[in-house]
Amino acid sequence: MPRDYLYEAYQFGPADYSPAVGVPQFANPADSQWLGMNFRDDQFWKGVLLGAAAALLVTNDTVQKAVMKGAASVWTAAQSGVEEVKEKFEDVKAEIQQKTAKKK
Repeated sequence: MPRDYLYEAYQFGPADYSPAVGVPQFANPADSQWLGMNFRDDQFWKGVLLGAAAALLVTNDTVQKAVMKGAASVWTAAQSGVEEVKEKFEDVKAEIQQKTAKKK
């Protein structure tokens, strides 16, 4: 192949292209990646561990029951809190009505 062909084919190639050699320098894909996954990246392994932990927790019946109980207790607490706020609002409203009735 003529040198011009290689130059044209790789002129937009990787940054470590060496014009003196005429062939781009690529890293060995078997060293660091397989199917586009970089096994040497810390973020990859953090994601693997986090995903494995989440899968274990989601598939565990004991954890599922505990999460549902916790969600139910939070829901109950939120509902009782709303009822408490409504009750306080009604008390304040009654006091205001009573004060305005006394002024008349």
